[in-house]
This record gives sequence, structure tokens and C-alpha cells, in this order.
Amino acid sequence: MTSRAQATVSPYSTITVRSLPTGASLTPGDNLHFSYNSCQSTLGWEQCPQLWGINVEVVATVPDIVDNWTVSQYVLSNSFHGYLKDVNTGAMSPINSSDPNGFDGPYDNIQKISGTKTMYYLDDPGVKNVRFNGTQVIDSGTYAVNYETRLCNNAQPSACTIYDWYIRVIITPGGQLSFSQSSTGPGSTQI
Repeated sequence: MTSRAQATVSPYSTITVRSLPTGASLTPGDNLHFSYNSCQSTLGWEQCPQLWGINVEVVATVPDIVDNWTVSQYVLSNSFHGYLKDVNTGAMSPINSSDPNGFDGPYDNIQKISGTKTMYYLDDPGVKNVRFNGTQVIDSGTYAVNYETRLCNNAQPSACTIYDWYIRVIITPGGQLSFSQSSTGPGSTQI
């Protein structure tokens, strides 16, 4: 997902969200590392013991210096629809849920070197592979999230570049990430 589709209020600043192809390296100059949730150090889809998701790199470029700008990410909408499987009995039960929308980082995985024109942050959004009610795990489902990334001038907070993007994680029966059916890109996805 190396697209530059964006709504720009602030001229000359850009936001790029990079995630594919799976296995791609970070941008030269980006010295960050993915969080403990991630099981790979490269971009792209991943099926980890604790997460099904995607590693993304956000690259924000400004016309002057990064010291004058703030980057932020928001969840606009999200949902998970699927089935849980009881690990003891094998019984299946439906699940339909969503998490709160709102501010979503970056919290600490950001590189903003004073005096430069480019900042980076990493994210590894996806579905956490956790137990529900003590004995249920995700068997299959669809996790969809719509994001908005903002790059705003500190002196004029309404002067922002806005980039909307999404992830759609498809988990097939047996708890397997579908690399071919999962998708990400600019814009939004149906929730």
C-alpha cells in the first residue's frame, strides 16, 4: 500500500503508509523496530502466536522541519465478525464486536529527529489472538478498521494533511490468516 491518495489542507506535506509487499524493508533512515506483538521486523502481513495482522510504516514529510509538526492516528470505525471455538469442547459460537474509536497513536514508536523534514512511525494493527471467557479462541472471522492519519502544523493546528487508510484481516477456519483475502489500502472498507 504505497499510495499517496490524501486530502491535503496543508500544502507540501505528505503522508505515505507503506505495508506491502510482505517482507519489504523499512525506508532507509527509519531506525525503528516493530513492537513485541510483531513476530517479524519487515513490512506486510503476519501470523504471529499472539496476533494476526500487518506491519505498516507511516512516513510523513514536511516542507520545513518536523519540529513544527505533529502526527497522529485515529480509528474511525472498526469491527470483528466471526466465530469463537471452545478449546475444550470444540463448540463454535458467533462473535460480533468493536473497540472504541478515537485516538490511536503513535504512542512511542515514532522517529522525529529535530531539524529534519521526515518523520516515521510504525504500527502493527490486527486481531489479538487471546482467550475469551477462559476457553474460547478465534476460529475464523473478519476484522476491519478504518484509520485516519493527520499531519498538522503546530502553529496552525487546522493546517493538516489527512490520509485515510484501512486494513481488512481475514481469518479462515482453524485460525489461519488468509494472506490472499486480507487487504489494506488508501480510503476505507465496509465495516
